[in-house]
Amino acid sequence: MIAAWSTLFPLFNASRTSVLERNFISTNESLFAADALCEDVNAVFFDANKDGFTDLLVVSGGNEAGGKSTLLPDRLYINNGKGGFHKSTTFPSVYENKSVAAPADIDNDGDLDLFIGGRVVVGSYGAAPNSYLLINDGKGNFTIADSHLAPGLQNIGMVTDAAWEDLDNDGWIDLIVAGEWIPITFFKNVHGHLNNTTKKVADKNLTGWWNCIKLVDIDGDGDKDILAGNLGENSKLSASSQFPLKMYVSDIDKNGITDQLLAVENQGHYYTFLGKEEIEKQLPSLVRKRYSNYTAFASQTIEGILGASATTMRILNAATLSSIVLINNGKGKFSERKLPKEAQWFPVYSFLPGDFNNDGITDLICSGNFSGVLPYEGKYDTGYGTLLLGTGKGAFRPVAPLESGLRLTGEVRDSKIIKRADGKKIIAFAFNNNKVRFYTIN
Repeated sequence: MIAAWSTLFPLFNASRTSVLERNFISTNESLFAADALCEDVNAVFFDANKDGFTDLLVVSGGNEAGGKSTLLPDRLYINNGKGGFHKSTTFPSVYENKSVAAPADIDNDGDLDLFIGGRVVVGSYGAAPNSYLLINDGKGNFTIADSHLAPGLQNIGMVTDAAWEDLDNDGWIDLIVAGEWIPITFFKNVHGHLNNTTKKVADKNLTGWWNCIKLVDIDGDGDKDILAGNLGENSKLSASSQFPLKMYVSDIDKNGITDQLLAVENQGHYYTFLGKEEIEKQLPSLVRKRYSNYTAFASQTIEGILGASATTMRILNAATLSSIVLINNGKGKFSERKLPKEAQWFPVYSFLPGDFNNDGITDLICSGNFSGVLPYEGKYDTGYGTLLLGTGKGAFRPVAPLESGLRLTGEVRDSKIIKRADGKKIIAFAFNNNKVRFYTIN
């Protein structure tokens, strides 16, 4: 009955953005304009100084600024309780390209501390950037924690997202981290110290190109499961536990620039993903002199091309490209389950859970896309916002775009449900380098 009704009346209607924008009042323009040149990659509201008002932390990133650029430090804006903000002068200046900030009371002292994830080392993709734990003194003053507080976390890899949850119900909040070329990683909080317990928690090594994670009770059993957005299965790339996707990282031609070679498996051997022409642009001294024609290059494995240097290079692995849900067994142990194929057609950058058809079961909107690729690879733009209606126990029924009413062309990077003053709810979808788009819920 629900399917028939929603075919006639889509669950979501696109709203005129200009009309809804008039319902929002812009504030603190001069304050935020002063930092307009910063690349804002994440923002989070939390009460930093325990005065009862939510403050705003904006995370800086981007792959353009490097070194001690004034565009890189994150910005903490303190709320005066009347909607006015001023910029904190004591927040630590971290000169890194970062991706996410996640607040939590790590040490159970009643205030909110922070995890800030490093995205990439500018100009050296594949190298592990620094990530940080920032400890709050209760007055909104943060200090960078020593690395011994969370062994392995500082250089865990290229982080894209993070979340906190007490996974084992021991009263201490635990950390889950996701990123590119790293597994979904679990840090158990032992009285304020974080220990990597991934091998004890996950049922397999889930290295991937993870874009986002979201904690939500998918199967209705009272504990939080983990949604994880990945590249998807609609590309020229494939990966498995037996034959993971590989990337070789090093300054191969010794010119001071980090090189990256993506390698794919074919009949048990690994070959470069890109052909001779593209790799020759990157490494002319390695390719042009040794391979005079395409046939000679095509028959070479990546070990054959790199020679002895292959054994000394850093090799990154991705064992799955599928977007998944990790089901919690209630004791802090997780098992993998793939999302439906309709959620595998595009890279997922955002999950929006909610009961969209009012049947008491959690539904899900998956959105994303990515366009910053070579023509050979082709744009990842087949996602229009996939609605998955929950059927109970963690299963989903995909909904066609005409039935859902979603038409999210472009690169979605986040989505939120907003409650208006009149009690009605709207959905806001944030796009990369584009305006926010709104949908109303029928």
